[in-house]
Amino acid sequence: MNEEFEFETFAEQPFTFETEEEMEASRRRRMPARRYVQNRPRRRVARPMPRYARSFPPRFPLRPPIPQLVWPGLWPPGYPAPPYPVEPPKPAPQPDKQPDNRPFGGGGGFGSAPPASLPEPIDSPGIEEPIGEPDSADDASEFFFGFPIPLPFIPTPVENPGGGRIKDKRAPNKSDIVNVRGVGQNQVPVHRLAADAWQAMVKAARADGLAEPLLHPTSGFRDPARQAVLWQQALKRYGSPEAARKWVAPPGSSPHQSGRAMDLYLGGRNDSSNVAQLRTLPAYRWLVGNARRFGFYPYEAEPWHWEYNPPV
Repeated sequence: MNEEFEFETFAEQPFTFETEEEMEASRRRRMPARRYVQNRPRRRVARPMPRYARSFPPRFPLRPPIPQLVWPGLWPPGYPAPPYPVEPPKPAPQPDKQPDNRPFGGGGGFGSAPPASLPEPIDSPGIEEPIGEPDSADDASEFFFGFPIPLPFIPTPVENPGGGRIKDKRAPNKSDIVNVRGVGQNQVPVHRLAADAWQAMVKAARADGLAEPLLHPTSGFRDPARQAVLWQQALKRYGSPEAARKWVAPPGSSPHQSGRAMDLYLGGRNDSSNVAQLRTLPAYRWLVGNARRFGFYPYEAEPWHWEYNPPV
């Protein structure tokens, strides 16, 4: 009897079990799909509420708000008294000040007396600094607050007393001739001292806004044979030695033979018929105001011709 009753009871009321995945799938099947259409206003879709939503108890019931904390000592009006007394901070002790008898109320400057006492230096214990010459990184002449200070360029004099146009026009030794980059990637030979000064001058010009290839040389050192060829060409062009000497020096008397004379590119054609236009260019005006700092002096007849001859 019992076995039959138990069997009938189990057959009439079977036990079912659903996993969380099956419950979520069945819930999603009962809800309509939400679609989003671009550039169209969204419309509310009526979704059937689950049957257990209204009767389901709230999981997070309402709680009383938590009062905000107030910094001790800053109590708003109406706030209850603090549980402990709040004492105002005590001022720091001030050293005894001596009366200031300096004229005009002190303040330093002309007519003011020195301070009565100076604070003693504080030595950090346990730290010993080596005594000796400072390193280059600690030298105040090269660094300031960790940044290098650009030192001014000091040209090396060649003649005595120097200054102005070149007097000694002898050819230098071959070891003193170096090549610098000219206009159009050409290599122009010049004296090594003139090359160092020219590089410093071009760097300063670039910092002031003169772009490439301004101030690059078109001519530098010339041997006597090359100068003789240019002299013959000038005689044919200008017709007389007096007129040709104004633009080209005879062999043996040209400052280009020293390697310290340079013809610079100013932004126009270096020619005797273009002198007036070259004097109006920014590169020429910059050279007039800055070239002497680097040891270069002009030749008044040719705006493009500059000679390195710093004073002693």
